[in-house]
Amino acid sequence: MRVDRARGATMQGLWPIRVALLDVKQNEVSGVCNTAPPNWVVHRCTRSKELLRLIAAVPVRVVILSLGPSQLDEATHTLRTLHKQSPTTLVIIATETRVDLWDDLRVLAEVGIDAVAIVPGGHVWQIALRLYERSRSAMCGEVVWGEIARSVPVAVAPFVVRCLKTINQPLTVAALAELMGISRRTLVNQLAAADFPGPHVVLTACRLLVASRLMRDFGLSVQATAGLVVLPSALALRRTCKRLVGLPICKLASLPRASVLELFRESLRVL
Repeated sequence: MRVDRARGATMQGLWPIRVALLDVKQNEVSGVCNTAPPNWVVHRCTRSKELLRLIAAVPVRVVILSLGPSQLDEATHTLRTLHKQSPTTLVIIATETRVDLWDDLRVLAEVGIDAVAIVPGGHVWQIALRLYERSRSAMCGEVVWGEIARSVPVAVAPFVVRCLKTINQPLTVAALAELMGISRRTLVNQLAAADFPGPHVVLTACRLLVASRLMRDFGLSVQATAGLVVLPSALALRRTCKRLVGLPICKLASLPRASVLELFRESLRVL
């Protein structure tokens, strides 16, 4: 395995933007790494096992999978294992046009891919950047769960995890309960039994925890952050934060994380 470290391969916040390029033939998308954005770390792999070991060791955010003729079975197996091992990693298929391509892509789409880039000239990095931009709230949700997991009772952990994983989707409490296979009333009762506030308050707290992370780690504006946590405007984010924790969102984002979590413990009396 060879690691290409582009200039300044660190970013504001917790993560370098790590990308894994799986190119079994070592020539399908060989030019892709040469045009990577300057703050992305690209790991070149020539075998599926290398890729999966890498993902087990470091947080890879994007996988670019070269798909050549007669590679469908291996690609399908790799994707299934990848989704089990790292479900939030984004997957881009990089391939050349050929007669049977669309049949292969239909199979892979059923397994789960995020985008397809036709090479050469498929603008792989533009696609990767767009996907990455949209996925930042989910990444922050992962980190927030790591910060609060030990404080969340087992009975309500599935709801909190669901909130954080879908924080960039416009889901209501009823829709979240349905995804969990329970009724809204059952969800309310589960939270009450654990001395948690109502589900809407918990969902709002998750939005604010992720929002503060986005602003702190990525330097996003209030307006950009509001969109990533499915709030209608910067004003809505400011008002929501002020109402729940008594601070402006910009002030919240500037605090040390221990102080942020303590504020939420006091506000919710649980975390």
